[in-house]
Amino acid sequence: MYANIYEELLACPVVRGRKSEDERFAGAIDTATVELYVPVSGRGIQGATSHHLGQNFSKMFNVMFEDENSERQHCHQTSWGISTRSIGAMIMIHSDNKGLVLPPKVAQNQFVIIPIMKSSDDPKVLKAKAEEIAA
Repeated sequence: MYANIYEELLACPVVRGRKSEDERFAGAIDTATVELYVPVSGRGIQGATSHHLGQNFSKMFNVMFEDENSERQHCHQTSWGISTRSIGAMIMIHSDNKGLVLPPKVAQNQFVIIPIMKSSDDPKVLKAKAEEIAA
């Protein structure tokens, strides 16, 4: 699901993976992740994670349910997280020193520069400035 958000909506390619035992969330049995590459810095950034917590936290906090045999069981839990970091990652991946660039599904309406001239303006200078801004 996270990969689809990044790839289909934010137009950011990701690498799907699993965290090593040393990298995963403390107490988690398994952690899945999507990682992104930021071309401007040459670095990666963690996009989102999902953790399989098993019964570790339900046993710690005594979170239980009653099963079909009316026996109390500790819950198997997961933890999912995607945040505003996704917006920052999208900006870092698509933007450059010329400004913010947003993918079509995020900003469906792109901008158009319409020069508005006064009678004293030189049309060639105004056109050149509009082209400079658009570049």
